[in-house]
Amino acid sequence: MRRCEDCKIILEGDARFCPKCGKSVGTGREAEPPDARLGVLLTSANLHRVRQEWDAAVSDATSALEIDPNNAEVASLLASIYEQRGNADEAAVWYRIALELNPSNAANRARLERVTRGAGTAPARAGNSRPVLIIAAAVALVVVTVMLTLALSRPRAETPAPRRATTPSTEIRTPVTAPSAASGQGAAVRSGAGLAPTGPSAARTPGEAAVKARLAESESLRGSGASVDAVIADPRQGAVVVTFSLPATGPVTRAKVIGAAGQIARAALAANVEVRSVTVRCTISPGGSATTQIAFIGDIGRPAMDGLGGNPTEAQLEGAFTAKWWNPQIR
Repeated sequence: MRRCEDCKIILEGDARFCPKCGKSVGTGREAEPPDARLGVLLTSANLHRVRQEWDAAVSDATSALEIDPNNAEVASLLASIYEQRGNADEAAVWYRIALELNPSNAANRARLERVTRGAGTAPARAGNSRPVLIIAAAVALVVVTVMLTLALSRPRAETPAPRRATTPSTEIRTPVTAPSAASGQGAAVRSGAGLAPTGPSAARTPGEAAVKARLAESESLRGSGASVDAVIADPRQGAVVVTFSLPATGPVTRAKVIGAAGQIARAALAANVEVRSVTVRCTISPGGSATTQIAFIGDIGRPAMDGLGGNPTEAQLEGAFTAKWWNPQIR
């Protein structure tokens, strides 16, 4: 809470001048320490998780991870969000990352075993049955209300994806067309539902399938050995999320990962004129499917990719990605 030094009145969070005396009071945000911002994001992510606002919870937790990539608590929170959301594969990935950062955490080890064997969340004790039933009823009411609202607001009914509380994303329109070299933004994109990150899975809409097919045809990707596992579209932002994996043969280096990520991002931007930005997720499985880990996550827009030219260096390519996260094991 901020007050004007002269008038002593309470100021709005983003106020720059006192509304009473006009004195400059700044924004109050310049001195906010990273630890304070991290705490705010963790609190917000937990609140959204309790409310089952999955996209907002993932967004806040991801922002916290950007502040402190080696924070085991943040990785554990992300795992918990995905587990409660019903995505056991993604939950297992983040529980493993949390254990790599803090191997002594027995609770995370037990949670990893639980999601790995598909046991789900442990049941509540008998003494707490009444509060659990009340909470379950409240959650069910919220879900039904959201589904009815979405059904009435959309021109046609759609079956939601299994084990999800979010609305299925709207596809990028087909047919696929190649963008012009001078295009910085591309064509307008229809409004749609939110992006719901998942683990490797088949493309779910014709637009996503078309982008995935174009990526599979790329000769440069075949040379890198990368395999495209999933393509998810976010038409609100003209964005796609591409999850790809690298083979376990030979050492996986940063140069190999960023090279494949750049080729995939370039191919995805070339696949559809409406794509304005690409989020690339690289996964590796050094010891088989049970050891799958995220190696790299990064975003890149069409202007940044066009500015790299045809043969960028490794440093130039990595510098073009924003909001990057690297697995600490990748060197």
